Amino acid sequence: MMDVIEIKRDWAKIKRQQTTRFLNKRYYGLWPRLAIWGVALAVLVGGMQIVDHLLPNRYQQRNWLAAMAPIYFAFLAMTILNGIWKKRLLREISQAPLRRKNRSVFLSKYGVSDFGPPHENELIWDYITEVVPYRNLVLLLLSPVEYIPLQMDGLPDGMTRKSLLEQIEKWRNTSTIDDPA
Repeated sequence: MMDVIEIKRDWAKIKRQQTTRFLNKRYYGLWPRLAIWGVALAVLVGGMQIVDHLLPNRYQQRNWLAAMAPIYFAFLAMTILNGIWKKRLLREISQAPLRRKNRSVFLSKYGVSDFGPPHENELIWDYITEVVPYRNLVLLLLSPVEYIPLQMDGLPDGMTRKSLLEQIEKWRNTSTIDDPA
C-alpha cells in the first residue's frame, strides 16, 4: 500500500469533449434528446395542420411542407450550428495556455491534491461523489459532469487500474463524512 500516489496528467491526451459527452449521456440518459426531437416533430406536424386550417385554399392548396419546412430546417440548422460552436469552444478551452502544462495529481488517505491547470484543488475524499472508469481514464466526479481525470498511462510503475480503484475505494471508505451543520 502506498501512502501517496502521484499520477501524471497530460491534458493533450485527454479528450474532454468525448468525456463530457459520456458524462452527460450517463446523467441525462437518452430520453431528453428523444423528447426534444419529438417536440420538434410535433411542432412541425401541428404547425402544418394549423397552417392548413387558417389559410384559405387559394393561398395554401394544402401545401404544408412549403409552409412549415423552413421553420423545421431552421431549427435543425440552429441545432447543428450550436453543436459546431460548442465543439469550437471546447477546443479553444483545451488549447488555452493554462491547460498546456502537464501536472500531477496526488492521491492519499487525506484526499486529492490537484495543483495543475485547470484545477487548483485540495479535496478531501468526501467531495468526490463517484469514481468512474472511462476508457484510458478514471474520473473522480465532483458532480455529475465535473471531474478530475486520472490517466492510466500516468500511473506509477507497477500500479494497475484495478489496484488504483481498490486503493481509492479503501481511502474513500475510511474518510470521515462532512458535517454540513
